[in-house]
Amino acid sequence: MSEFKVIIAGGGVTALVLANMLEMHGMDYVVLESHSAIAPQVGASIGLFTNGLHILDQMGLLESIQAIFAGEPPSDTTHAYGYGLYFFDRQQLLHILYDNLKHKDRILLKKKVSDVKLSSGGGGVKVQGTDGSVYEGTIVVGADGVHSVVRSIMRSLAEKLEPGYFDPAESETEVSCHYRCSFGIAKHATTNRSSSSPGLQDKVYWFLCDKLPETKYGSDIPTYSREDEALLMEQNRDLPVTEKFTLGQIFDRKTVSTLTPLHEYVYKKWFFREIITLGDSAHKPNPMGGQGANGAIESCAELVNAFVRLSATRDERELEGLGAAEITRAFTETQNRREARAKQLVRESRWSLRSLVEKKLLGTSIQCFITM
Repeated sequence: MSEFKVIIAGGGVTALVLANMLEMHGMDYVVLESHSAIAPQVGASIGLFTNGLHILDQMGLLESIQAIFAGEPPSDTTHAYGYGLYFFDRQQLLHILYDNLKHKDRILLKKKVSDVKLSSGGGGVKVQGTDGSVYEGTIVVGADGVHSVVRSIMRSLAEKLEPGYFDPAESETEVSCHYRCSFGIAKHATTNRSSSSPGLQDKVYWFLCDKLPETKYGSDIPTYSREDEALLMEQNRDLPVTEKFTLGQIFDRKTVSTLTPLHEYVYKKWFFREIITLGDSAHKPNPMGGQGANGAIESCAELVNAFVRLSATRDERELEGLGAAEITRAFTETQNRREARAKQLVRESRWSLRSLVEKKLLGTSIQCFITM
């Protein structure tokens, strides 16, 4: 396939940010999202900091984000760098990213990736969905999260084609998990909003984190039920959040919530031939530092920048007919420019959570973070 086209697996923040960036540079793409909705409400919130906001501002999306706050200023914690902290529903950011796309017909729902085939000469891929659909492109970007199907397929292909390419000691089954976290959104218990709060009026976002009794790995990392979440909350109902409210009172006013394990990792290799993984598929910090989405935005920018630089070296051909060596060069530049930073974010988030939970700096072995 001679024309440059990116096949993106996943429909979350990483995927939609990348789609917007590709549109800015006139690059073709298709997004394959396994869910039936592009912006489901799963109870997740998102914090946008200077590093992510600076890029989104360049994409022309800052005003849409600010509009959510109806003129109310964000937290002033990062004003020295030109931006504040914006904390709001992840669902709202997904809507902003989707609404900004010109080619919404390239966003396909109910399309779960089942296989990827590489062309023998390089520079071409075929992606198959579980429904039998097939999509052809130049590269595949796995933006499909912690349990990335694309990453699993990529490793399997490497084992067949280039044994030893991936460190066998670093498989998905070796990913560790030390903590779990209940997060969700609740109705504010009062109409008075803290002046230092970066969230939206009449909403409370909580993160309740605790350490697992023992470290879990890979497939042994638990999946939690509603009953597990209810038990955790019942055990911590009396945890004070403010002078007036306990965690139990906030949980009773919840609109949506979930309990999830906190994976933390940066894989040694993010790509193989025409396949690359970004965001949680390649690097995932815990939510303490609020850098999951911001780091993913940085990775998307580095990938697009790598192909823009590559295009500039090819004169009138631009990105038409890319060879395997050129793709590897772009992927290598992407990881080299992002890996150290990704490790730093994971390390800092891990240290922060450990300090608060394990060292019991605030007098409890469980830690709750609230924004209102």
